[in-house]
Amino acid sequence: MRVFERKYILKNKPGKIQPFETIYIEQAWLSFDNDVRIRKETRPYKTKGFIDSYYMIMKSDKISDSYDQKLIEISYGVYNELLKNAEGTKVEKLRKRYNYNGYILDIDDYKSIPDLKLIEVEFDNINDYDKFNPLADWFGVEVSQNDAYKNINLAKYDGVYKLK
Repeated sequence: MRVFERKYILKNKPGKIQPFETIYIEQAWLSFDNDVRIRKETRPYKTKGFIDSYYMIMKSDKISDSYDQKLIEISYGVYNELLKNAEGTKVEKLRKRYNYNGYILDIDDYKSIPDLKLIEVEFDNINDYDKFNPLADWFGVEVSQNDAYKNINLAKYDGVYKLK
């Protein structure tokens, strides 16, 4: 699936809107060269406390702010075995998801990098990507083209990759 993504620094917390979902995410890379990662997602569940899901994610054919992404669900055991071979530092973040003018926004609060909070917006097509206009006052500077804010580099350089 082709994904188009824009990323912004979170300037202010969203005012009146509330998140519709909260997810705790841990990501680790099996290959920086091929951008293959594993991910654990923890979600609150009504009666069972929390539910964990595990994935292997492969990104390829990267062009500017778009890439092909393949997501494969894996088991807890496979995740833990693969985690032993991870490169770099595990990236941990608390993601809150919001509906905003017909789009889904992910606000990521990075646990290993104090004060780093980013807004990610993914699009299925280039038209939506091009017409997206972040009017809310909580959108800060767009960092989509800044490699320092890519998760792979946060893992590769222990969260200190030229962040300014």
